[in-house]
Amino acid sequence: MLLWGLGENYIFHWFGLVFAQGHLAVSSTLSLSTSIQYATSSYRDFRGEFIMTISLIRITMSFAVNHGVAQWINDIGQRNTSILIAVLALIYNGRMFAAGG
Repeated sequence: MLLWGLGENYIFHWFGLVFAQGHLAVSSTLSLSTSIQYATSSYRDFRGEFIMTISLIRITMSFAVNHGVAQWINDIGQRNTSILIAVLALIYNGRMFAAGG
């Protein structure tokens, strides 16, 4: 996310943006398909409910991005937004190391 946002702001070479977009696409696709496969394999009785819940979350997130996040990006700028999202993702994903398991 950081490479994508800063790359566009500071006009990186086009390959940096292509690499960043490709990395985002592959990582989101793999993480989503892995989590759906795990949930449907572990809880076979709830397959329909899982897919319905995923659809509702997808529709809600689409609405939020179209009406809230796009305005937020326009207000604070793409550079600051990409830095903020990268920091939030680092904190969110770093929680698994802080929990100490």
